[in-house]
Amino acid sequence: DMNSEDFLEPVNMYVVVFREGVLSFHFSMTPHPANVRRRIRQLKDYMILSSDWISYAIIDDITDVFAPLIQNIEDEVDDIDDAILRLHSPGADDKDNRNLSDNEKRSDAGGNGTISESGGDMLRRVGDCRKKVMGLYRLLGNKADVIKGFAKRCNEHWDVAPRSEIGLYLGDIQDHIVTMTGNLSHYEKLVTIL
Repeated sequence: DMNSEDFLEPVNMYVVVFREGVLSFHFSMTPHPANVRRRIRQLKDYMILSSDWISYAIIDDITDVFAPLIQNIEDEVDDIDDAILRLHSPGADDKDNRNLSDNEKRSDAGGNGTISESGGDMLRRVGDCRKKVMGLYRLLGNKADVIKGFAKRCNEHWDVAPRSEIGLYLGDIQDHIVTMTGNLSHYEKLVTIL
């Protein structure tokens, strides 16, 4: 919840995987178990859903939550970049203002990252965006290493390790996390330059 005071605060979730089942522990409300149960109901007729697969599905659902957050940051960085260009191009502002209706001018004056935004507002937006980027960095930072270690154990064929293609699935999640972390690094550099 982006409006919550706990937004981007970490939530611990523990998953214990047995050969015949999974136990998960979490100490605050989280949609992940319900999402995975829904996914199980949808897929149970098409594939064998082992406890290993369920643990993968929980990890995958947690990872998928980050994609829209990172997309929002990308959109915000693009908006800030455009607003800074407009802020430093007074001739373009006058031309743009002539083509806008009165309603559009009033909405622009509302501080939504548009034409009439002041330098102070822009600094606030840059700071807020950078804070979100760093919060996501903090949350994603060690996940790739954890998934890498888990995938490695899955591929070592230990007696207690998963016996299916879960290691490959986990490798895909790791790649996804590395890509998201790289995107955040790029956005953080852009916001710092701006």
